[in-house]
Amino acid sequence: MSLEKSVEKARGGLKKIQRADDRTKRRYLVILSFLAMIIVVGFWLFYLQITLPQPARDTAVAAAEPAENGNGFFKTIGRGAENIINNLKNQFTELKNNFNQVKEFSVEGGGAEFTPSP
Repeated sequence: MSLEKSVEKARGGLKKIQRADDRTKRRYLVILSFLAMIIVVGFWLFYLQITLPQPARDTAVAAAEPAENGNGFFKTIGRGAENIINNLKNQFTELKNNFNQVKEFSVEGGGAEFTPSP
């Protein structure tokens, strides 16, 4: 199949979606958004797999260790989310304390009187 035929087929499909009712448009939106999300997350995980250094481990040591050592992907994400939540709690507590402090202002005359110009 040539490139021109593929482009024409894609344009025809898009025109078909544009002419469809709103329910069909929403269905295509949800499905295509989901597929795009899966592709992006897949590329992201592939990129992380390539760029993050893999620790060099001896096979005998790896076999002796339990399968779950507490440093899995989701546990790491969970610890990061927990740190973020704790930091946000601390910041809101500090902000609340700043609002609850009583601030006193003193306005004293400096001896010079203000006279408006005519």
